[in-house]
Amino acid sequence: MTRILSNYSADSWRDASGGLADIRSALTGETVAQTGSEGLDFAGMLEHARTVGGPALRAMSFQRRAAMLKALGAAIIERKEELYALSAETGATRQDGWIDIEGGAGTLLALASRGRKELPDDVILTDGDFEPIGKRGTFAGQHVYTSLHGAAVQINAFNFPVWGMLEKLGPALLAGVPVIVKPATATAQVAEAAFRILIETGVLPAGAAQLIVGPVGDLIDHLGGQDLVSFTGSAETAARIHGHPVFAREGVRFVAERDSLNASILGPDAAPRTPEFDLFIAEVVREMTIKAGQKCTAIRRAMVPAAHLDAAEAALAAARRRLDTLGKQLGQADAQADSARAQREISELNIASANLTASITGRVGDMTVRAGQFVQPGQRLMSLVPRDQVYVTANFKETQLGLIRPGQPVRIEVDALPGLVLRGRVESIAPGTGAEFSILPPQNATGNFTKIVQRVPVRIALQSTAEVRRLLVPGMSVGVTIDTRNARGQLERLRRASS
Repeated sequence: MTRILSNYSADSWRDASGGLADIRSALTGETVAQTGSEGLDFAGMLEHARTVGGPALRAMSFQRRAAMLKALGAAIIERKEELYALSAETGATRQDGWIDIEGGAGTLLALASRGRKELPDDVILTDGDFEPIGKRGTFAGQHVYTSLHGAAVQINAFNFPVWGMLEKLGPALLAGVPVIVKPATATAQVAEAAFRILIETGVLPAGAAQLIVGPVGDLIDHLGGQDLVSFTGSAETAARIHGHPVFAREGVRFVAERDSLNASILGPDAAPRTPEFDLFIAEVVREMTIKAGQKCTAIRRAMVPAAHLDAAEAALAAARRRLDTLGKQLGQADAQADSARAQREISELNIASANLTASITGRVGDMTVRAGQFVQPGQRLMSLVPRDQVYVTANFKETQLGLIRPGQPVRIEVDALPGLVLRGRVESIAPGTGAEFSILPPQNATGNFTKIVQRVPVRIALQSTAEVRRLLVPGMSVGVTIDTRNARGQLERLRRASS
């Protein structure tokens, strides 16, 4: 069943009421999730951020906010494998995912470290010295930084669903500003999973973070002068968002990381076989192979002096061949690792099977095994005497069974405990005589036959204290008296019925 991604609005997970869009696997083209935001109250989300999340964050000092970021980063690291599994469907390799997932967590941890070391245990940050303005010292000024009383709307690109979100979310929370995150649709399943991890830490105050996994609807219409929008993506989309009248009318802050064209230029003096030439080749190859060129800082142009062009092309081709060889070796190593993991699981299963666990609690007796001895399946090792389930097996003559019924009260006298009378109840009657269950049951159908009164085992549950049960051991002789008065009428009815 295709998973439907949820929005996080006003501290609750909410599914879209309709208008779902498919998210397809970059590997197979199959739909792996659906996303949408229809039915959300976008104005209400902004109001919740301003009136609930903002006050809660501003009440925390920079030090407390930094500690919060540390907990968030640690949670991403702890549950990173969940994100790696989802990241693979976006076409990312393990190394690509490492940059995005662990790089994003590292960004939060770095922000937390700097916050603890460089920011005060306060809610404002002073800027510059105290400046006296009046001649008599009655008029002075001090610049301070404090938190905006609005919300930070953060619109992210598809290439880094975790890092792209956390690199914006971290500074905003450290500054005491609640966030509303809008991930790109193509990789929203990874961003939503990472956001869930943040929420499930329980360290974020109410209203501090909200998530929109579909279109933002009329969210931009409701922005105010204390709000800001941070955007990563194409210059065209950035211009379209910034062209909304609310930015000019309300003075809404707008920060955009737009298209970039990065180049790596090899200098004329960086000839082949120099460290600079080798570094240039290594960096170009790395940028061509990591994240499929989707990094916003990726090299888009490689410029080489004409005199070195042939050497650079040959070096790049050789590097590519080495990478292909390493890729094949990596595949073999992965196969070997899978085999080793399977062997480890088999070993763990064998170890678990070697631990013998008794089905009851009791005392060990008649132990025929010693430490260090190898044993075989089915080999008798010891006897286990139940500690709590103490019972008596009374072998009654078959002529005495007519009135015995389960549940009847029993009086028990133990030879080893003279003068002590114990109580019990009949628990069950064996389905055959003792002789029938012996190793060599008698065969009375042939030969001379002498009638012998048979005995039938009757199990009696003992009702006694733990102290008495400790004194009883298997094999003791006891005398039992069963109160059969409640069965006398039954036997009489059977006689009348058979006559």
